[in-house]
Amino acid sequence: MVVPLPEADVTAAATAQIRTEHRTNKVIPLAGIASAHLRRGITADRLTVRMHDGAQHKLLWLPTDPASAVLANELAPWLR
Repeated sequence: MVVPLPEADVTAAATAQIRTEHRTNKVIPLAGIASAHLRRGITADRLTVRMHDGAQHKLLWLPTDPASAVLANELAPWLR
């Protein structure tokens, strides 16, 4: 069973706080996503996100993390 992501506070102040809490934190607005590609690996799983403005983001995590299942469910309209 995949639990959907919780709703998040997306005010400018909240996104600024998220970015400042750790140097690797990112805020990626769903409305800005053009496409996404999810890959499972032996040592790491990966999400590549291409934005409408041409920017690209790559996120990595351990295969034991449930992120792949959650992201596959939440990003289904953008996955290729």
